[in-house]
Amino acid sequence: MENIEFQFLSRATVYWKLIRDGAAMFSKTVFYKYCRLMGYHKRPVIKKTKQNANGIKASAVAEILHTDITYVTTADDKTSYLSFVEDNFSKFILSGEASTTPTAKFIKNNIESVAKQYILNKPAKLITDNGRENKGELDTYLQTEAPIITKVIARVDIPQANNVVEALHKKFKNEFLQGKKIASHQALVTALPRLIEAYNNQYHDSLYGYSPLEVWNGAIPNKTKYKPLLASATEKRKHASNRFNCCTNIRTF
Repeated sequence: MENIEFQFLSRATVYWKLIRDGAAMFSKTVFYKYCRLMGYHKRPVIKKTKQNANGIKASAVAEILHTDITYVTTADDKTSYLSFVEDNFSKFILSGEASTTPTAKFIKNNIESVAKQYILNKPAKLITDNGRENKGELDTYLQTEAPIITKVIARVDIPQANNVVEALHKKFKNEFLQGKKIASHQALVTALPRLIEAYNNQYHDSLYGYSPLEVWNGAIPNKTKYKPLLASATEKRKHASNRFNCCTNIRTF
């Protein structure tokens, strides 16, 4: 918890790194308990009101994609806009771009790069909000060159908000940009591929310890995968505790 590399990671992410690295074997509840006892509190985050607690969920990769724009202020006090395309099932970032202006062409180019890089062999839904940057050139491109992708507007075509990509924005700012003021727009453009790679290889609590890249490549999140190992570790600790007796002269009331 004191490792400077992990200072902006959530406790859940640190927990899954412990488990995946084989450094320890205990439940997340136990990990949180000892974090509290040792004075390691929840990481500070940028709070944002939840618009909808029940988000839309895919049953496989490349079934539902999300895109939205967020912005960051660089050290030279200028605004850069970020556009991500994220897979719903795996949380994998398929594409991420930075621009100085949030235009429809910017969003269209990002979606086009996804369509070219990843072969989508079945119909997919693209969840967006109703902003003007998600219309115009994007609509024309989807209708004429990528009809396999159907645009769905959050809070209009469906009742849910675009929570998946909004959660990505929050995680990206809290864990990757907080405390690391990017010098300029060009510096952000240069750093973005490395930051996306780090995100895609990070162990996610919502994926039960898998990384987005692993799930995108075929791994299936399994809530019970570590259950036998955790149960075995619990029994070993109980057995060790029963054998340990350093206070034989203290009367038990």
